[in-house]
Amino acid sequence: MELLVSRQYTVIEVSKLPYPAGLGKLEYRRLEHRMRKLLGAEFGDPAANERMFWTPQYQHVIATYLEPEFAGVDIVSVARAAAEAAQASDVYGQVISHEKAYERYSANLPPRGQYNTQQAANWTLSPPRLEYDGPNLIIGDGRHRLSLLRSIVEPQQPDFPVLVQLFHD
Repeated sequence: MELLVSRQYTVIEVSKLPYPAGLGKLEYRRLEHRMRKLLGAEFGDPAANERMFWTPQYQHVIATYLEPEFAGVDIVSVARAAAEAAQASDVYGQVISHEKAYERYSANLPPRGQYNTQQAANWTLSPPRLEYDGPNLIIGDGRHRLSLLRSIVEPQQPDFPVLVQLFHD
């Protein structure tokens, strides 16, 4: 049985996003191997990822394994376009019940053909998912996108708005 939760399609400043609980998965085996080597037993700990994120070693792993996955995609422009497009939804920023939440959110979004890129449409229609684990906000989906975006944009613009879907209990 699925736990009923509410969603909120909103923006969060890039500097206020949670850090990942590890990077890598089936499609990113080499990335996961390098991250496990770098973080050891703390691989899945968001606090350890936060402590190490801005080190040259961590940034090198992001540049080596994530940047090529997004080659040809201006992730900053994609994230900016998605945040702007999401504001067209009549439920943008509101906490809405789980039932038909996506349908209510997407009802007033621009048609796919009006986005500047397919990636912007995809981000708008399927933003990274953040959820609460007790009092802590964690990344439920989208940790690779968010980590690459953070790495590129946060040093120059920590208040950069990032569209997310925030799950509430």
